[in-house]
Amino acid sequence: MTDGAPLARILLVDDEVFILKTLQRVLRNLFEIETASDPQQALKKLDNDEPYQVIVSDLRMPTMDGFELLSIVREKHPDVVRIILTGNMEDEDLLQSKLKHELFSMIHKPWERDELIATLKKAVKYAQENGN
Repeated sequence: MTDGAPLARILLVDDEVFILKTLQRVLRNLFEIETASDPQQALKKLDNDEPYQVIVSDLRMPTMDGFELLSIVREKHPDVVRIILTGNMEDEDLLQSKLKHELFSMIHKPWERDELIATLKKAVKYAQENGN
């Protein structure tokens, strides 16, 4: 819970509805969570909703991969902290892409609950310290 301050807004993007529902359940009392089941829906939310501090996107989605989505987010909404969610453990390729796309962090599926929450809290703190 919070001390009366508004909860940080996080947008979760994944084409697997089960993953979105699970993340929502884990994070619901800690952050204001919105979800999108595809990248285009996520971009509409970013353009039309109140600002988000953090976006977490799945890497592998059918219409647009997470790196492509987060590259667009970086251009259109540079203050939003970007995190990739992946079940792919090919660390070397992911680390290179992380640097290229200026991501804040990566979260691996299956995630460790405490590690997930800690990463998101750090991302929100970073967003707040940098004007978002």
